[in-house]
Amino acid sequence: MEESNETIVSLSHVKDAYRIEIELCNELIDVYDKASRQLYNLSLAWMNFKERRYTKPKTIYDT
Repeated sequence: MEESNETIVSLSHVKDAYRIEIELCNELIDVYDKASRQLYNLSLAWMNFKERRYTKPKTIYDT
């Protein structure tokens, strides 16, 4: 996840400092931003899954 955020920063520097293929940089920044968000949500889901794995499931008799 950190690598994709670092890539976004690097692409922003290239776009702002060197003015090289600005539209391509914007598209790549958008792709990496979406990937970062998906990876973050995946990490949250994975942590939630690991926590549920060690708890006893509730039954209809648990009231």
